[in-house]
Amino acid sequence: MKYEIHYLRGIAILLIISSHILSADVSGFFYRLLRLFFENSTLLFAFISGYLFQYLTSKYHYRNYLIKKFNYVILPYLVISIPLITFRVLQEHSFLALSTAEFIEGRSLVYQILFYITTGLHLVPYWYIPLISVFFLLAPVFYYVDKRPKMYWILPVLLVLAQLLPRDEFQDITKFWTMFGHFAFIYVFGMFASHYQDKLDSLNKKYYYVVVALFVCTSLLSIFYDAFRAQIVYFQKVMLIFVLLETLIKFKSKRVEGFLSKMADTSFGMYFVHYVIILLLRNISLRLFGNELPLSVAEWIITYLIVLGLSYYMVRLMQVIFKKNSRFLIGS
Repeated sequence: MKYEIHYLRGIAILLIISSHILSADVSGFFYRLLRLFFENSTLLFAFISGYLFQYLTSKYHYRNYLIKKFNYVILPYLVISIPLITFRVLQEHSFLALSTAEFIEGRSLVYQILFYITTGLHLVPYWYIPLISVFFLLAPVFYYVDKRPKMYWILPVLLVLAQLLPRDEFQDITKFWTMFGHFAFIYVFGMFASHYQDKLDSLNKKYYYVVVALFVCTSLLSIFYDAFRAQIVYFQKVMLIFVLLETLIKFKSKRVEGFLSKMADTSFGMYFVHYVIILLLRNISLRLFGNELPLSVAEWIITYLIVLGLSYYMVRLMQVIFKKNSRFLIGS
């Protein structure tokens, strides 16, 4: 497996964590600049998932595949969700849940619990777990496509579908089938990138600066052109994936690779715990300083570094305490 894909996973978690650290001045230039990189960065995770699925098809067995995904994705999700869902149903429902199911408070306890488990709306980042679980269940379909490479011609159709179902507003993540259509292309494209790895590597190397130029152009468009912003960002993230992969090859650095490898090794656990830390920091900031969100660039950077550090070391502590069993608890 290409080491660059592993490092890309590390970059993906860095971007996803940064996307959840809001700024008090969301319309300011600094925050708009940050959004160039982290907006819809979950696409990187979906690309990597598709890539790794195809890469491991030689070992594919549907039953074993589902068991592994349950043990290392679904089970940690359920374990960490227990206290969170308990809080939601007994104390305070999430804003996402209330905006999606207005009458959730009037439904039975069983309904509320099942609603949170199947939607992931008890904590902002968790919506992705039920979504990717459907991709896991559809593994035979993706395996069928990969074993008949001509079927990769479906990619243009999936790309059009992704553009017709944009992730335009924050609440779009609550629209399950919209998000499935939105992510189907990037997942299958990840499979395609793995299947034709050598050819794509050669093309990416040859046209590296063209891809960089396309990334810059789509980035600038996303800043200054609000119409079709979500569609532009989608293309920008595809360009970013290939810019990052080739940049990691062209400009090798042991320190950078070492850091990204650590992030990648703990990425799934960090995905599960980082938002809990963010909420705790917001609560502390509100009590001490009277505001929840960073008011300046310096405050945002400090908050980001604290969240990143605490998330990483919390996962590492779990790995030390529970060793291999930590994967059943936090996925890392």
